[in-house]
Amino acid sequence: MKKINEIALVGRPNVGKSSIFNCIVRARRAIVHQERGTTRDRITETVTFKDKRFILTDTGGYISGDKTRILKMVKGQIEKAIDDSDILLFICDAKAGPLPEDFELAAILRKSNKKIFLAVNKVDNENMRDGVVDFYQLGLDKPYPVSAAHDIGIDELLEDVTAGFSLAGPAADTALQLKVAIVGRPNAGKSSFVNYLLKEERVIVDETPGTTRDAIDTLLKEDGTEYILIDTAGLRHKRKLKEAADIYGMMRAKEAIKRSQVVLVLIDACAGLLADDLGILDMVIDEGKDCIVCVNKWDLVKGLAQDDYKENLYDRAKFLTKYPVIFTSTKTGYNVYNSLKLIREVTAASSQKVSTHRLNKLLDSLKRGGPFRPGKNKLKVNFMTQIKTNPPTFLMFIDGRRFVTEDHMNFIENALRRNFGFFGAPVKFEFRESKSKIGG
Repeated sequence: MKKINEIALVGRPNVGKSSIFNCIVRARRAIVHQERGTTRDRITETVTFKDKRFILTDTGGYISGDKTRILKMVKGQIEKAIDDSDILLFICDAKAGPLPEDFELAAILRKSNKKIFLAVNKVDNENMRDGVVDFYQLGLDKPYPVSAAHDIGIDELLEDVTAGFSLAGPAADTALQLKVAIVGRPNAGKSSFVNYLLKEERVIVDETPGTTRDAIDTLLKEDGTEYILIDTAGLRHKRKLKEAADIYGMMRAKEAIKRSQVVLVLIDACAGLLADDLGILDMVIDEGKDCIVCVNKWDLVKGLAQDDYKENLYDRAKFLTKYPVIFTSTKTGYNVYNSLKLIREVTAASSQKVSTHRLNKLLDSLKRGGPFRPGKNKLKVNFMTQIKTNPPTFLMFIDGRRFVTEDHMNFIENALRRNFGFFGAPVKFEFRESKSKIGG
C-alpha cells in the first residue's frame, strides 16, 4: 500500500499557520490566538481534498535563537515535522513582508531537499497582491497569495500541492480505532505518558504548567488495535486560568473528551485526588465516556501499598469503585503499556448488548428486595430494555416517575454491574411512563 503523503506547515509565529490549518481541515482544531507561540506541539489531521488524501501537520512558530528550553523543544518539533514530511508548506505574512527569520527558515528548508510551496498569508484584498512579489527574494519559486481569514486562494494552492498525489482509495476502516483522550490537571504527566507509548518525543514535556495547549491526536498501532491518542491541555478551575490561550486549551480538552471513546484520567500520585481531579472525573462521566483512572508518577510514592492508596481514593470518592484504577510511571515504564489492555477491556464491556429477556429476568428478581420491598415502594418498574451501547443505556417503562429515587437507580445499576460487568463504563437510564404492564 502506498504511503499517504504528509504535508507540514512551517513559518514564523503569527503568520497564520494554525488559521490555514483550520481552513484546510474545515474545523477549528488548532488554537488560533494573537499571542506569540500559541502552537507548540505538532498537530496532525488526515485531510481529503478532491479525492486525494494526505496528512497535514501544524507546527509551532520558528523563532531564531535558542532562548529558552521551551523554544528549543518547539524547534525540535519543527525539525522532526520537516524530516517526516514529503512536502513543506512555508507560510509567510504579507502584511509584515519578508523578515530576517523568513530568510533564515527558507535556508533551512532548502537544505531538507523536500518540495517546498511558499504561501503568503493575509492577502485579504486585491490591493495587497502587489506586495507578494517581494517574497521571490526568498528563492523558493512563486509565492501563492492566500487569506485564511477569507478563505481566498487555499483551493488553488492545494490544487498544485496535491497535483502528484494518487486518488484516495476506500476510506480506512475506523471501526477498529479507539479514540483515547488523556486528561488531567497540569503536570499530571499526560505528555510524558503519550511519548512513552509512542517511543518518541511526540509532544513537548516541561515542568512549566500549561506547556500543552492544543488537543493533539496521534496514531498508535499496538497488538492489532489502532489507538488515536489525544493529549490535552491541563484542566483546572476557571479561576486559575490566566491566559487566553489557556482558556482555549481547556476548551480543546473538553472537546477531546466529547469525541473520545475512552478517557484516561491521570492523577499525580504524590498530590493525591484533589478537587480539580474530581471535577474532571465528573465531566468525563457526565459525557458518558468510558473512564480509567491512572495514578501516575507511582515511582515517587514510598511506603504505601497500592491497595491502601485505592482505599483512600474510594474514601474520597466512592463512585470510583465502578471504574478501574491503574498505577503507572512513565519514568520507569511501570504499567504504561498495560493501560492499553485495560482500554480494550473497558471498551468491550461498554460495547456489550444485554438481551431484553435477561434484563427482565434480572428485573423480576430485583422487585423483591432493596428499595423495591413491598410496603416501602411506590415505584413500579414494568419493563426494561437496553437501547444503546457506549455508554450502556437502559430504557425503563414505569408507573410513578415521581417516585424514582437515587436508591432505586443505585440498586438497579449495582445489579447490572454485578451480573453483566460494565466495569469502567457509566451506566445511563431513561424512563417512560406506562399505565399498563408491558411484559414481565
